[in-house]
Amino acid sequence: MLSLDTGDITFEEPAVALGPGLTLDAFRDGPAGRSAKLHVANDPYTSWKLAGPHALELSFRVTAWFHAQRLYRVHLLAVDPTTENTASGSWDDWSEAQEMQRKTSHDRWMARHTGGQSLFDWGEVVSRYDDRAGMAFLDIRYGFQPR
Repeated sequence: MLSLDTGDITFEEPAVALGPGLTLDAFRDGPAGRSAKLHVANDPYTSWKLAGPHALELSFRVTAWFHAQRLYRVHLLAVDPTTENTASGSWDDWSEAQEMQRKTSHDRWMARHTGGQSLFDWGEVVSRYDDRAGMAFLDIRYGFQPR
């Protein structure tokens, strides 16, 4: 569930909570952080890929982005729960058409969960397609944006 009041994201299965008040230390000390894999380390920035898909109506791959101790961004990437296929798989299976389908799925999820609203007091939720990365994802950003 995404709280439109606070920006907190609570996943049903497995149970994980992320939000703008989460520190890197608290994340790493919790079960999600202990099983997450470091994705990017460029001090003071780090990002962590959470293990397994996480259900929030759709199944998502989740990446949590920190600036020093502060969670400032979460990426959600819808996956097929039967195959756990993601954009990070083989480029042999990649197509822009598939990513546009994924973006459409993200757009629908966003419309259902935010009523189409993207800006909030705590930050923003945007459905994006990044042509350089070759992937579509939901981008949840919290207030403070490091530069």
